[in-house]
Amino acid sequence: MREEERAILSFQTLPNLKTSHSSLSETTYDREPLWRNAQFSCRIRSGGNNGSFGNFASVSMAEMKEDGRNEFAPSSAQLLKYPLAILAYVPRDAAIFAAGAVAGAAAKTVTAPLDRIKLLMQTHGVRAGQESAKKAIGFIEAIVMIGKEGGVKGYWKGNLPQVIRIIPYSAVQLLAYETYKKLFKGKDGELSVIGRLAAGACAGMTSTFVTYPLDVLRLRLAVDPGYRTMSEIALTMLREEGVASFYFGLGPSLLGIAPYIAVNFCIFDLVKKSLPEKYQQKTQSSLLTAVVSAAVATLTCYPLDTVRRQMQMKGTPYKSVLDAFPGIVQRDGVIGLYRGFLPNALKNLPNSSIRLTTFDIVKRLIAASEKEFQRIVEENRHKQSQDATLEEHVRVGIMILAIACQHDLLGFLAAGSVSDDYLQYMVLQFPTNITGWICHTLAVGAGSFTGTAAAASAAAIRWVSKDGIGALGRLFIGGRFGDLFDDDPKQWRMYADFIGSAGSIFDLTTQVYPAYFLPLASLGNLTKAVARGLKDPSFRVIQNHFAVSGNLGEVAAKEEVWEVGAQLLGLALGILILDTPGLVKSFPLLTSTWMSMRLLHLWLRYQSLSVLRFDTINLKRARILIKSHILQSRVLGCVDCNQDENILSWETFTRPRIIFGVPLEEMIGGERSVAKIKMLLKLYAKEKHFLVVNQLKTDFEVLVSFKVGATSMSVLRSVWQTYWLHENWKSFDNRSSDSDYDQLAQSLLEMEVKFEDFMQQLDAAGWDTSQINLKVPRKISIEELGPV
Repeated sequence: MREEERAILSFQTLPNLKTSHSSLSETTYDREPLWRNAQFSCRIRSGGNNGSFGNFASVSMAEMKEDGRNEFAPSSAQLLKYPLAILAYVPRDAAIFAAGAVAGAAAKTVTAPLDRIKLLMQTHGVRAGQESAKKAIGFIEAIVMIGKEGGVKGYWKGNLPQVIRIIPYSAVQLLAYETYKKLFKGKDGELSVIGRLAAGACAGMTSTFVTYPLDVLRLRLAVDPGYRTMSEIALTMLREEGVASFYFGLGPSLLGIAPYIAVNFCIFDLVKKSLPEKYQQKTQSSLLTAVVSAAVATLTCYPLDTVRRQMQMKGTPYKSVLDAFPGIVQRDGVIGLYRGFLPNALKNLPNSSIRLTTFDIVKRLIAASEKEFQRIVEENRHKQSQDATLEEHVRVGIMILAIACQHDLLGFLAAGSVSDDYLQYMVLQFPTNITGWICHTLAVGAGSFTGTAAAASAAAIRWVSKDGIGALGRLFIGGRFGDLFDDDPKQWRMYADFIGSAGSIFDLTTQVYPAYFLPLASLGNLTKAVARGLKDPSFRVIQNHFAVSGNLGEVAAKEEVWEVGAQLLGLALGILILDTPGLVKSFPLLTSTWMSMRLLHLWLRYQSLSVLRFDTINLKRARILIKSHILQSRVLGCVDCNQDENILSWETFTRPRIIFGVPLEEMIGGERSVAKIKMLLKLYAKEKHFLVVNQLKTDFEVLVSFKVGATSMSVLRSVWQTYWLHENWKSFDNRSSDSDYDQLAQSLLEMEVKFEDFMQQLDAAGWDTSQINLKVPRKISIEELGPV
């Protein structure tokens, strides 16, 4: 190996590198210092059994694509469909800050009357010394006094500055608590009880220090009736008491709020964490936990709040906390420290509950929005990857197709060896087969909706049963309808796809009703077996039509190549469709996708069959050709006639209606009249068929019976006679049997003259008159008459 190709690993002593015994390798995350988690210890063995310890730092780095999140970010349509993901665009700290502000403002507004009563009860002793009033006031008296002085609005007096104060107060407090919790985490990443208490205390003191001046203004406005606006109070305080007056009582406030928030938040977190996991995410649990934590914190810290409030009052006799505690106890007793506790508790419980519960809900909402955002990003990434995969598959498919064309693998047979419509049919047949295999893949993919699998033996019995029923279906079709396919292969090939679609529907239904698997699957296999019994024979007729030079084997082999190619491509596309996010998990979506693909398949099948140009004459084409000859004295060519042919029409619903194989007894109305029979025998002496107009039907209908030795030409002549009669039949109420006889005789005379011209035009138009596929009914009625 050359020197420049060698990989060199060098070791270097790192002083003061401490050993980490936690794990061999650890991971550090984006924007986290590498040296925190990148240490590990390793034993090096050299020669003998003893080894030496050495401390090493191992750092592995991977490039992070900063715009990866933006590259697959949700589109506007996705955001409208999943609006929760919009919240993920808001910075998490900003969302928490705003939520805390709104929650605090709502909580303070709801509890403002109780707060007003509490403040009046707490400070009435100081005001009483100034106004020579009674020193104590009760809860009911406070309610009455506020109502007399300010009316209903009086209960919310001072609420505006409180709301203005609570917006930054609550927002800063909740955000600071989350921040301090990160700072007070131990080395193991866990937050101890002491750490939670410290985080709560620091958060409470931080928010109190920032908003304390607003708290003082709110207090003065609430308890001093001489002031009307907050600006008036602020100017008066600056003029008479100085800037320091805005922070009177800050010490007691910090001392009071620190333990209160510490106890409140700590208990809330610990109680919430101790609940079972299924209850931790419930709003009711958050609400109940917040009530318990607020009650304990209020009972513990309320005396400090009373001291703080009395020291904030103008003209307070207390200079420090040490003066206030004994002074309040001396004047009002120990109960004086808990003056206003009841309304304060009634206020704090809903206040704290609303604030902490809202905060907890918003945190879960933020997490859900980030999860929703990430899900959309992953879907977009997967979709882009899927599109790239599909593009690659298409590129490979095109390359394979080019190679196949180069080596003549796709079945482009030489001109003259197949019929003219071969290539046009194959071009449409290829996507038809692709969509068919896509539908098959989707139907199989629906199996993921089924529940538990059956035992092997039971499953075997089920499959044998339904396959056996399917085999019976094929046996029935082959034995009963084997003589139909040569006459109209296009119709039966189309019907085979309709019936096969019904079988696939039964297969899909088994996933919805697994308890009825056997009957549904058996019906599905029966219908698909019937479809196959119709498809295979009719397809062989179509292949024989293509093989104009007797090369049926070559045509069949090339057809197989096209079929396999379509199968592979259809399976690949079906798998890609099944891999679409959310498709396999949604049965209605999968079913609608299958239905859309199946309708496309049926449409393509119809189009591919429509381009076939048979030069043989069946009953449908015979009707079209004869009608054209009688009305226009000309015969359509193969292309025009095949285009006019309705693939889906049934002979029963075609007009004029012709009923073949009717016994002579029924043709003459059930009467065994010697005269009528002799008349028919004489009339049709030169023909191999008998034809009469049905007298019992209001619509034009003819009844046809054949003599022994009748051929397809006999059927064709009867159809020509029928159409001439249909166009020239004179119908009137009082017509006689003689008039009917005359019109039948006239039709035979016309046929004698013009049918030869019809046959000559068929030859000239390119029709194969040696291939007239008109079946003679097996019921030969002439021998059923008995003696005349």
